[in-house]
Amino acid sequence: MNALLKVEATPPLGDSRLHQFLIDYKGGRRLHHKLFGRHFTSAYLDAVAAFERELVVQNCGGEYVEGDMCGLESSPINCAQDVAPHGYWYRTEHSTGDTAIILAAWKRSGPWTARYRMKKESRGWVVDGVECPLGDRYNWPDGTAAPNR
Repeated sequence: MNALLKVEATPPLGDSRLHQFLIDYKGGRRLHHKLFGRHFTSAYLDAVAAFERELVVQNCGGEYVEGDMCGLESSPINCAQDVAPHGYWYRTEHSTGDTAIILAAWKRSGPWTARYRMKKESRGWVVDGVECPLGDRYNWPDGTAAPNR
């Protein structure tokens, strides 16, 4: 998780390939699968892409409009528009043999900024769901293919 958040925070505006991959912008999932595909379940990726499509239809009639905010206004990884200036703090909230719930915060004693459901697969631990404190949820908590608002 930390490696993905570092990629997202790469100066000056983050690695846009990760965002394009997550929302499947202009075939981003296919284009950047080798870079990022091993880190996520398809259920999480489908939930993010479905919500992005829903927002683009709702806000811009189904097509991206240059200069308009058509899709997600925050990252589906860190649940914010910015990145933590000094990195993230993590705490395991719950774990079983093949599932872990991890909280992330910008400060050691700060409020959580994202909750991750990690799933252990043959390729290692992968992101299976993300819950944001302001309400966006991607493949959370009941395995739906779209976020709950």
